[in-house]
Amino acid sequence: MTEQPGPFSLVLQGPTGPYELRFRRTDDEGELQVALDGAVCVWTVDVCEQDGEGWRLAGLTRNTTARWGDTFWFEVCTSPAQADYYIDSLVRTDRPPGA
Repeated sequence: MTEQPGPFSLVLQGPTGPYELRFRRTDDEGELQVALDGAVCVWTVDVCEQDGEGWRLAGLTRNTTARWGDTFWFEVCTSPAQADYYIDSLVRTDRPPGA
């Protein structure tokens, strides 16, 4: 099993409002349960690594085309709490509301 953080939850502000990411350990790299506009989907984590005092989790979004207009490569960081979304280059960075 890859080294992984303990379970955690982040609330971030996206283009359609706040959404929640919940990390869950698996036998691979882990997964994020994502609550978007009342729907819950699962994003598989393909890269899980320590980054300074926090963690960086990365993979491909799923079920975001209808809500966000596309599928993205994501990088979720726990310190500082944020999520970067890419298509060919950085598209946007989501942070906690009020940050």
